[in-house]
Amino acid sequence: MRNVEILTQTRENIIDLQELKDYLEITSTDKDNLLEKLIDASSDFVKDYTGYEWVETEYRETIDGPGANSIVLSQRPVQELTSVKVAGTELEPDKYVVYENEAIVTRKYNNFPQDLQNVEIQYTAGYTDVPGDVKQLCSELVQVKLNSKEYEGLDAYSIGDEDIQFSKGGIPSDITSELEAKSKKRWWYYDW
Repeated sequence: MRNVEILTQTRENIIDLQELKDYLEITSTDKDNLLEKLIDASSDFVKDYTGYEWVETEYRETIDGPGANSIVLSQRPVQELTSVKVAGTELEPDKYVVYENEAIVTRKYNNFPQDLQNVEIQYTAGYTDVPGDVKQLCSELVQVKLNSKEYEGLDAYSIGDEDIQFSKGGIPSDITSELEAKSKKRWWYYDW
């Protein structure tokens, strides 16, 4: 079992209003309130779908000791490991190593004893500047919702050889495929 607590977060959303407006080439402020709501929704969707917060966040994870020498944290990449406690006792930094990109904490000389909620790890993970491809996915989600609102009820429309189809309320498969590729399912993730 694992309990993940967010302690602090540099920002809540993956993209900000200006980044979105630049992507959509919007210069007016008419739709700013709507865009802010769509930014919230798209950021939440990407975070939920991939299983990662993406933005730099400080966590405290309480984990069942696996009886092995390694534990995989729920978020990556790890920027800083603040503390590792086993049964309430903090380990010295020279007693463990962290593999940042894989978010793995390994004890050097012992295993993490098998027990319920006996390992507590505090760390910072995510990005100060979220990768551009993840920001683009959020922007594309907003664009899909804006288009579906403007063309509500339109299922298909043809102009010459070009077909445009809108799936009412749906997310295009190219976006979900990209999100799937970035999700925890694509990385070595083992919940001890």
